Order: sequence, then structure tokens, then C-alpha cells
Amino acid sequence: MEKLGIIDIGSNSVRLVLAQINESGSFHIIDEIKETIRLGEDIEINQVLSEDKIIKTIKTLDTFKAICKSLNTSDIIVIATEAVRQSKNGDYFINKVKKDINLDIRVLTGIEEANYDCMAIINSMDTDNSLMIDIGGSSTEIAWIKEGHLKESISLPFGTVNLTKRFNLEDIVRSEDDQAFKGFVIEELNKIPWIFNTKFDNIIGIGGAIRNMGKIDRAIKKYPLDIAHNYKMDSKDINYIYNLVKSKNLKQRLKINGLSADRADIFVAAVSSLNVIINLLHIDEVIVSGKGLREGVLDEYIEVKDRKSTRLNSSHKTHL
Repeated sequence: MEKLGIIDIGSNSVRLVLAQINESGSFHIIDEIKETIRLGEDIEINQVLSEDKIIKTIKTLDTFKAICKSLNTSDIIVIATEAVRQSKNGDYFINKVKKDINLDIRVLTGIEEANYDCMAIINSMDTDNSLMIDIGGSSTEIAWIKEGHLKESISLPFGTVNLTKRFNLEDIVRSEDDQAFKGFVIEELNKIPWIFNTKFDNIIGIGGAIRNMGKIDRAIKKYPLDIAHNYKMDSKDINYIYNLVKSKNLKQRLKINGLSADRADIFVAAVSSLNVIINLLHIDEVIVSGKGLREGVLDEYIEVKDRKSTRLNSSHKTHL
């Protein structure tokens, strides 16, 4: 058995996932740690990662690295998404991380991000004809999964952090801002022809924002189990949560049972986006996935390791 650390530098937060890989090729998550940094706010303002957030991110990465070493992980994989992808000084940030704490960062493309999301879903859920949505801090990944296979995917360069700034959704939500936001999302979705080519059975939602919607719904319904993965809601549930958060200012939102305090300011953008998609495509069921990008990276790591092991065994038998 071996332990692996995966660090995900996102637009909203930096996360460490610690996983144990079993001899059978399966894995289980030992622990998950998050630090909210909001790199995506810098990108929305001037497309440059600010020095203070770079320093904070490096300190967080150094702490995560120390945790990995203390647990004797065999490897640490560091990935970055839209905030670093879009930033004008992304190379500076990557080189500084390498120089200061000797960690290599792999910046994923939007399509790679969507593909890893889908890999995690395909390996952990039964799907027939589903629309996958991952609403991140600065990007939104959308994919069509049909009969366990990825059919289409796209990454849109906006998410909860940059849309909240752009449409003033952080505190009191004015009607004109809400309407402008919805109009923007509809306009962008209309540029994706394949999402209108089928009637999706459901939406499979990935990411912290959608997991948080599930948590709020469970609190409203007094659901007895606090389990995110495979939790199901319908369109009325999402619309109720949308109206609930839209009608409150930030201080009032912080009192909503189930809503994470570090997500309250950007949550309207997330639930409004999902509500727009549901209404536009007439999808009634939303299934929450507790697995996503990081689990997809884990799945790939195990697959590559298994292929290498198979080749070595085959070569050894041939030699004999």
C-alpha cells in the first residue's frame, strides 16, 4: 500500500487530498484539507496574481508538503486550474513555487479538467445520459456522459468568484444585477450547440458549491445521513435554494443552515448558474457527486501505475 498527496490550486481555494492506494488498485481518501485564498479575484480585476496571494499560496503549499512528508507519501501531485491558467504572471508563480519549496505544478487545460471530472464520475456512478457540471471559482466545466463514456466537453472561463465580482452578487442582490447575470449565462450556454442535441436524464454536479447545495437541502429536509455522493435533488429543490439565498444579504446568508461561511459571498452565483441551466434545458433531477477532479487525477495515477506494472511483468516473463 502507498500514500499519495494531491494538491489542487483552484480559483477559490487550495486543497490537499491524502489518499491511500491499496494493492487491489482501489483507493480511499484519508483526509482532505482546504485553505480559502481566492486567487480568482485577482484574475477578474487585472489578470495578474497578486504578490500577497502568491505568498499566502506558497505558505499553504509548504504546509501541505510538510503534512505529506510526515505521513510518508510516496509522491505529491500538484495541479492548478483556471486562475493560474488565465494569469499573465502564471509562469512567475510556478517558477517561484519551484524555487522556494521545490514543488512542480502542472497547469491543466480546461478540457483536461473536464475529462478528469468525467473519469471520476464514470468510475464511481452509473450514468446513462447525463450532463456533468463542475462550477468552480473561475471556470465551469460541462460535459456530456452517455452510457459511461465521455461524448462532449467544454470549459467556460467563468465561475463563482469572477461572476460574483462582475455582477455584484456578493451581498445584496439587486434585480437588475440578477437579470444581467442570468442573461449572460444563457448567452454563453447558447454558444454550445451539443447541449441542445439530447434530453439529458439528469445533471451530475461536481465541486464544493454543488456539494453545499446538497448540504443545505439535507438540512431543510432533515435528511438523516450527511452523505454527499449520489445525493439527489429535483429542480424545485434547486429553485427553492436559489430564491432562499437571493433574497438575503450576506449577513443573513451566513445563518443558512448548511451553507459554508467561506462560500456565502459567492454562493448566489453558483446556485443561480445551476438554476439557469436546469430551466434552459428542462432537466428535473440533480445528482451530487462527492468525487471530481482530484479523484480523476487519482484514477489516472493508478491506471498509469497498473500499465507500467503490467509491462514490467510481461517483459520479465518474456526474458525468462
